[in-house]
Amino acid sequence: MRESSLFPIIKAWLEAAGYAVMAEIPKVYADPGMIDVVGWQEGRAPVIVELKTGFTCKLASQARTGTLCTPFVYAAAPTRPSVEFLAWAHRFGFGVLRVGESVEVVQKPRINQFNPMRRSRYHKKFASRCREYVATGVHLDGTVGGEPCRPGCGPAQTIAALVAEYRKIYPNACWRELFQEIPNHYHDHNSMRGALRSRGLA
Repeated sequence: MRESSLFPIIKAWLEAAGYAVMAEIPKVYADPGMIDVVGWQEGRAPVIVELKTGFTCKLASQARTGTLCTPFVYAAAPTRPSVEFLAWAHRFGFGVLRVGESVEVVQKPRINQFNPMRRSRYHKKFASRCREYVATGVHLDGTVGGEPCRPGCGPAQTIAALVAEYRKIYPNACWRELFQEIPNHYHDHNSMRGALRSRGLA
């Protein structure tokens, strides 16, 4: 079973709880990776779900760092978690989901646990980003969480294509205008320009 095959089950589980579901969301801290699945509902903290085909050390690490963004973080896999993995989850405060035909909550996040990560300055920043994404619909486009990155595919390539289309109509558009007019996940026009240029897309 691939990570991406878990996504529809997690998506249905979050939607049943009233969340809008986004996939492959950029992290707000110093890490180039993406968050597999995010659930957003106005007035509630975002929910993060990291996907793997097994309950590994890497999954535990991803779930732990996810608490930089929100206290509601889950590690999800189709196998049975080991006692050691559950101990990690308990220690670091993230929840555990076993994914089969439906979602089984094996362990809930320890929301009230004292954990310096939970007081992170990134919480508000991440919530603000999720609110913006839902408003623009930039990550509600059928993207599948847990899909491995492939050359030529991804959010940056999608935005680069939109930039190219916009410049056909407005060839003198500056990066500030592009940032304001094109739905995107970047922090500002400088980060948008730098990210696309670093990938040879602009």
